[in-house]
Amino acid sequence: MQFGDVVAEGYLIAAALNDPDNRLANYSIVITSGTLTIDKATQTIAWSDPAGITYGTALSGAQLNATVTGVSGGSGPGALSYSPVSGTILSADPDKP
Repeated sequence: MQFGDVVAEGYLIAAALNDPDNRLANYSIVITSGTLTIDKATQTIAWSDPAGITYGTALSGAQLNATVTGVSGGSGPGALSYSPVSGTILSADPDKP
């Protein structure tokens, strides 16, 4: 396994105690192993019908208006990039951007 690999069956979590001052004898300790499972994040990208544009007008946020909703638990939306980019004036030829 390399750093960054995700293991389908999860990762074993095992505690190890370090007692340099010999104080653990003062406590009743139960060590319980567990498994850490990492699930795939779910994001949704939504893109409504873009606003109409007049020939010769540059693309703007009115056309490039996709939104991303994050995963449950508070992850924020992701950043989007567009091609062609905002500011591009589209060709009248449907075979060219």
